Amino acid sequence: MNNVPIDENKWLRSWVFVVACVITGLITQMVALPAFAVDASKPETVIRVPRLIDKAMQQGTVRVIVGLNIPFTPEGQLAAPQARENQHQTIATTQNVVWQKMARFHARLIAKFKYIPFMTLRVDAEALKQLAQVAEVRSITEDVPVPLIMESSNGVIGSNEAWAMGYTGAGQTVAILDTGVDKTHPFFSTANKVVSEACYSTNDAFYTSMSACPSGVEESTAPDSGIDCTAVANDLGLADAAADCAHGTHVAGSAAGNDGIGPNFGVAKDAEVIAVQVFSIFSDPSICGTSGSCALSWNTDQMKGLERIFELHSTFDIAAVNMSLGGGQYFTFCDTQVQKAAIANVPIAISQKHTMPLMTKR
Repeated sequence: MNNVPIDENKWLRSWVFVVACVITGLITQMVALPAFAVDASKPETVIRVPRLIDKAMQQGTVRVIVGLNIPFTPEGQLAAPQARENQHQTIATTQNVVWQKMARFHARLIAKFKYIPFMTLRVDAEALKQLAQVAEVRSITEDVPVPLIMESSNGVIGSNEAWAMGYTGAGQTVAILDTGVDKTHPFFSTANKVVSEACYSTNDAFYTSMSACPSGVEESTAPDSGIDCTAVANDLGLADAAADCAHGTHVAGSAAGNDGIGPNFGVAKDAEVIAVQVFSIFSDPSICGTSGSCALSWNTDQMKGLERIFELHSTFDIAAVNMSLGGGQYFTFCDTQVQKAAIANVPIAISQKHTMPLMTKR
């Protein structure tokens, strides 16, 4: 465990910006509230709810990420601990209000978030229509699973030159949100590089989504919870998904692998690793494409993983977060001057490749 002094306010500003960018990416896929629910005070509800209603009518229900219509200030801009706590309470209270209004409809609560004003529900078409009219709801996004993406090369980025200058990642930690990490791999076992683990994964029978967490739970921060999902997929007899599950170990190795011998090392070869497993196992060709099975990551599980990284910011000097996974096509940037300043010195590596939505389940 590191005992490096940490600039907490810098980390808070950076983390909240990262989550804001992830959520902004999700919002670009949102569905506009129909005419009966349009509210000029909710500028982010310019989405296509009729499409989601149609989908819910076809398949029975849909999973949605609900943005709350409340004032929100990134925590890094809240200097006083009490102000942060008050905001947490406002988020929790509003989540409860929304759920109380929806509980009498065909709706199921999937997740609540502590630090950001969102929650995830499963709703049928009628519940979705009602949700669009709730005053405390600012936005509605479909919760979808996204695929893996991997492209990297030490040669391309010039790691050897950085190492020669003393930039090896020593004393810092890299968070890997992926399919988990095989801690027995020589890249990680020789120096006990994996210093913290977590798993966020989803059981959803309709999509044949199965949790890849130990014992089939949907979330865990216990030791070994961040282990790669290969064994889970193999136990299910799903070879294609098992092949996907090696991805996280590959990514972590590219980021921070070091067997103490070489000649191959990760970019930050002396950094430690936080392994957060955010993928689920799927066994439906209509979702996985030509493969009979696959590993995909629900947006909700990614958001849970990011909240876990935030909770660890005062324990480890987290230098970077890696998310090598796909998503929708976006047309705007999280790139204003204020946001650039907020993210300074905390790089977040998120795959830039555009992937088309995989879910064609009917």
